[in-house]
Amino acid sequence: WMKRSRKRSRKKHQNNHFNSRIAILASLQVPDKTLIERFRTGSDRDALGTLFLRYMELVYGVCLKYLGQPEAAQDAVMDIYEHLNRKLPGHEVDNFSGWLYMVSKNHCLQLLRKKSNLLTVSLDDPVMQNGREAHQEDDLFDFNVPEDIADQLHHCIEQLPDKQQVCIR
Repeated sequence: WMKRSRKRSRKKHQNNHFNSRIAILASLQVPDKTLIERFRTGSDRDALGTLFLRYMELVYGVCLKYLGQPEAAQDAVMDIYEHLNRKLPGHEVDNFSGWLYMVSKNHCLQLLRKKSNLLTVSLDDPVMQNGREAHQEDDLFDFNVPEDIADQLHHCIEQLPDKQQVCIR
């Protein structure tokens, strides 16, 4: 009895695996436009995944080209998939691979722009709170700035809100 049950279970698993392989192979023959339409109408929940799998290597290649780091590229690929899930229903796409390439490129450029806008400060001794420059009473702030430029700086500082002036002075 146990042997028959194991055989049936194994055979059932093999059939499920075989059926899923057939479904994957069949979906590879479905045109992009059909998968997009299925996704939009909600009749095929896996349509976007199937469509994305076709072009995932393209997306990863674009991301790796722009970002230069495999981990960052992998994260970007996942972000782009989520982006597609939200944005694809609202776009009329004739050439999915070309559109996806542009979406991927623009996403990476946005990431690079965000990264370049980040201000990084070295935490060397002069910047640290215990550094000598942090203590104004030590008269270490003689930068030899011409008087006219110093007056302009003071005028600009006076234009700031009070809390910002306190931070600068």
